[in-house]
Amino acid sequence: MESYRMKFSANAYLVLISIFITNIGNGMYLITVGKLLYDDTGSSLAFGILIIFQYIINIIVQLIAGPIVDRGNPKKTSVIVDMLRGISICLIYFLITYNVIPVFWLIMAITLIINIGKPFYRSATFAIGPAIAKGSLLIKYNALYEGFFQSGQLLGTALAGVVLMNYGVLLPIFLNGLSFVIAASLILCADIPEIEKNTSNPNKSWLGKLFVDWKETAIILKRNRHLAVNIILSSGNYLFVGFINIMLVPLVNNWYGGNTYWLSILDGSFAIGAALSAVLTSIINRMGTHRSTILCIIGQGFCFLFLALFHHTLLSVLFMMCIGIFNAVSITNFMTSLQNHCKGPIKGRIVTLRQVTSTIAISIFIPIVAQIQEISLDYSILVSSAICVFYAIAMLYLGKKKADLSYLEV
Repeated sequence: MESYRMKFSANAYLVLISIFITNIGNGMYLITVGKLLYDDTGSSLAFGILIIFQYIINIIVQLIAGPIVDRGNPKKTSVIVDMLRGISICLIYFLITYNVIPVFWLIMAITLIINIGKPFYRSATFAIGPAIAKGSLLIKYNALYEGFFQSGQLLGTALAGVVLMNYGVLLPIFLNGLSFVIAASLILCADIPEIEKNTSNPNKSWLGKLFVDWKETAIILKRNRHLAVNIILSSGNYLFVGFINIMLVPLVNNWYGGNTYWLSILDGSFAIGAALSAVLTSIINRMGTHRSTILCIIGQGFCFLFLALFHHTLLSVLFMMCIGIFNAVSITNFMTSLQNHCKGPIKGRIVTLRQVTSTIAISIFIPIVAQIQEISLDYSILVSSAICVFYAIAMLYLGKKKADLSYLEV
């Protein structure tokens, strides 16, 4: 297999390393603020409020972020977002250190800062990809993107635990902010080609532009059903990760006596599998992108099925790692397909729609699986497996209807 190093420019690697460092900060974030909130309030309810707060922010902001990125400069957007997040979090670190404002409100401020920026950053990096990795390089770039993303999250989680243990709860806050500043500096150094902007209706107010842009998007999706179907089906990958998130703690409690050591091992196995996908994507896709995507979705379904049937320590680790690999390969394929079929400055809005459809899918299926989990953990995992198969069948059916899903061939 030809080396990635020989294929990509230095600018592509600067962006990928920036994504890696940004996600070190994101990996540190939840563990650190969860610990801070629990120490401050003595209750896990505050952390639940934080999650709901984060969820609401993302839904509101992502509908605005896509059109703004399409009308602006994605490189500048990603630099500004990460720099502002980094400087603001470092400032909050000092406010917490000197007890200027109650910890709870400062943590809410960190959550607000990170999650307002996240939709802008997500849309901007999605638009940058095709500009620095053209043609057949794009799918390999996206595979590395997913690998660097997961590796950063994994390293951030590990670092947060070590730093919390040895240096207390405040230093990770500063390191989180610093990671964003470093990531912004790397993007700033990258020479990214100019990306086409949406310049229509320049005299309208920002609200008027927002309305016109989403109206235009609706017309494009009506004309390009392939793109619309791609967006809907891509939601499955994020839904499957949601299944893991809600089953992991009960699984460890029921099968491993609540030992948090196994919580880290199983969660880490998924992340390691996703990171390994950067190497395995090209190998798996030799059978064809459409076919490999279906097989990866079915593979996740079988892994959930085997998790429910075989309560074996080493097998559980293996199944979690395989889910990570299959999920990341599938995400890479869908992401590349979306980028290749976004004609003109619409990529920011397409990412927004992908997030919206993922949110809808999660809102529908996660409560169902969670409710079944109250009856039986095994049954809930089996239902998760069935939903994976449902998505695979949908792709097979649409493959017959839409000329072998040519829009997924990248």
